[in-house]
Order: sequence, then structure tokens, then C-alpha cells
Amino acid sequence: VIDNEEVMEVAMAVCGENQLRAFGNLKGGVMARQDTVNNIVSKWVEDEIKEGRKLDPKDEQGNWDKYMNHISKKYNVLTPGIKKALENERFRSTGWEEHAKYRTPTQRKIPSGASPGPTPSGPGGPSGPTTGPEEPSEPSTPGEATMGEPPPPKKERPRTGKEGKRKKDVPRTGKEGKRKKKEVQVPVMITRKMKAELKNRGYSKEEIKRMTPKEAWEKLGRTF
Repeated sequence: VIDNEEVMEVAMAVCGENQLRAFGNLKGGVMARQDTVNNIVSKWVEDEIKEGRKLDPKDEQGNWDKYMNHISKKYNVLTPGIKKALENERFRSTGWEEHAKYRTPTQRKIPSGASPGPTPSGPGGPSGPTTGPEEPSEPSTPGEATMGEPPPPKKERPRTGKEGKRKKDVPRTGKEGKRKKKEVQVPVMITRKMKAELKNRGYSKEEIKRMTPKEAWEKLGRTF
């Protein structure tokens, strides 16, 4: 996706601002995306010239406008997404240029987002060793980890004052310290076991049926 010109052209035509921003977050960044745009438009200009159309590679703004019309018709869109996005100053401030810049075939051979860089000098020529002593590396500060070594453990600051004192377990006193005695609660119903006990004590089915749970407890001699 990074240097795929076909994908980039489709994105320029149909993608919105947020989607185009995502292309700038890929490997190489916005510079690589812009170089890909420049390459696409530059090739299109050259192809148009070969077809006999009068285009001047130096007229970058005019060629950009014509290319926008071209992809509008090609992808059947009213306004290409990149044209809309470039109207936003904030989008342009992230590195996207207002129009494509013409790049020659030689310039297009350079990978997107890369620059040729200065040619090294020295007795060996471009591939030879560079002259001059190497600059001494800056001494590392105490506690700073060097490359390949694990970082030193952080020293814990001694706690002082109120923070340093551990809270002692304060014995609970009064109402909080005393365990609540289990309160015997009257059941909301007469259990089978209670019914069996009442039956053994001579109570009939009808009598048991009319009893409340509280009455049943009292007749069985249970306290609550």
C-alpha cells in the first residue's frame, strides 16, 4: 500500500480527509505519500504528452487541475477526495502539498520519502572512508542505561512523615468490635419438619393449616 500507485490514485479519488490522513501514518509518513502522488501525476503528464496533448511539465498547478478532472471522470466522482481535503488548511499543514510537483524519471527512481543525501568525500571516493576524527560520544549521565544493557533499577525514596508510617491495625472496640449475635428469626412458613412434629403432638391437618408460623413455633416450644 505504501508505494502502490494504483491504490494511491483510488484513495485520492474516493477517500475522505481522515482516510487520507491514515496514509500519512503508514511507513514513510506523509512525505512518502506526497512523493507517490507526485510520481502518479508526473507519469500521467508524460503519457498525455506522448498522446499528443499539449502539457507543460513546469505548469504544475495547471496539470494538477487537469489531473483532478481526469480522476473525477475515471472514478465517477463529483470532486476527488484529496481536492476536498486540501481545502482544509489543517490538512495541508500536516505535509500534504496543494498540488503535485513534477518529478523526472530519474527522480522517480528514488524511493518514496527518501533523499539522495550528500556524497561522502575522502580518499576512497563515494565508497571510500570519510576523513576526520570521529566525534567523541557524550558521557552518559549517572543512572542512564547504555545500549544493550538493561536500565538500572529505580531507587525508592524513603518514606517520611505520615506517609512512611504504616497504619497499625487498630483493635476494634465498642459496638463495632463486638460480633453481632445471631438473631433467631421466625420463619415465614411452616416447614415439613414442623408439620410432622405438630402432627405427632396431636394437631390435626386443618389445625396446622390455620396456624401462623409464629403460632407453630410457640406450640413446639421454640423461642425466637
